[in-house]
Amino acid sequence: MDQDSQISQQILNKYKSLLDKQNQEMNSIPLPETLPDMEVKSGAKLSWSQNSDDLAVVPPKSTVRSVVHDSPKLAPYKESQNMEFDLFKQQMNQHYQKQIDTIAQDNTRLIENLKRNHREQIDQLEKERDIMLSQSRNTISALNQKLVTQEELLNQKQQHINTQLQDINAIKSLYDQKVADMANQNQSLLFANADLQNQVNSLSKQLEQLRNEFTQTTKQQYQLTQQNYSGQIQLYIQQNKQLQAKLNEQQTTNQQLIQSAVSDMRNLNNIIKQLQEKVEKLRTERETLKQKVLILSSENERIKDEGERNGGELEKLRERNSSLVRELLKCDKIIYGRK
Repeated sequence: MDQDSQISQQILNKYKSLLDKQNQEMNSIPLPETLPDMEVKSGAKLSWSQNSDDLAVVPPKSTVRSVVHDSPKLAPYKESQNMEFDLFKQQMNQHYQKQIDTIAQDNTRLIENLKRNHREQIDQLEKERDIMLSQSRNTISALNQKLVTQEELLNQKQQHINTQLQDINAIKSLYDQKVADMANQNQSLLFANADLQNQVNSLSKQLEQLRNEFTQTTKQQYQLTQQNYSGQIQLYIQQNKQLQAKLNEQQTTNQQLIQSAVSDMRNLNNIIKQLQEKVEKLRTERETLKQKVLILSSENERIKDEGERNGGELEKLRERNSSLVRELLKCDKIIYGRK
């Protein structure tokens, strides 16, 4: 815009200088004040009038009558001077017409150059605007594609986590079922052991009764009875020991299973905790991506605003071009008005 103002000012200065030069040339033209070989009565003097094409006689202050019209000898000189002055006027008009044509050509070239420069600037700005809009569209499209890819990846990870949680819940339910079955089996063994213990106690009581009965009878019968029942007692004692060993083994197995279950539960809790941390991390990444998308959306809006501002500047340049054309037309009017 500053360059256009400078160009317009230069044009106006050029026209002003040309007009001043023409005025100086007009003022510097020597006009004859008197004609030779003419009779002037009563001190009158012939002179050129600056505002007329004819000769005029300047009479003295005391005379009102014109000497030129009273003397018939001045007619040929006046006609000759009029012809010379017409020729002079014709030459001056041709000279000024050439200058005006030159100025008009310069004016036309200058207007064409201004229009071409403004058109080039407008085309360049429009190209830059199109490039910026294309780049912004490509960037937004790439980011949208990346966001869709990230969302799909996040959904896949979420689905994988849900599958793992379902597997963990299934394993936990199986483990609970196994622990319940082992508890029921242990309870059954405890009941069986209690029944055997009751049977042993009952047999011991019966044996004691038999001993008392056998002692009351004969020693021989007692010995025979003792021999008969001692084998059965030993058998019951051996069975009791076997059941006790089996019970101890079952308790040891149960303790090991409980410890293994506790360790598995700890591992499962650690896995769940790690998965929860991964989920939180993925959520944080998702929020970060959303913030980036918002930032890029605001950047896109800013680029659009810049494009609109560039459009406003283009309108201003067009208006400035129109005003320059009007000023040039005014200058042309001034020049041709002087003609």
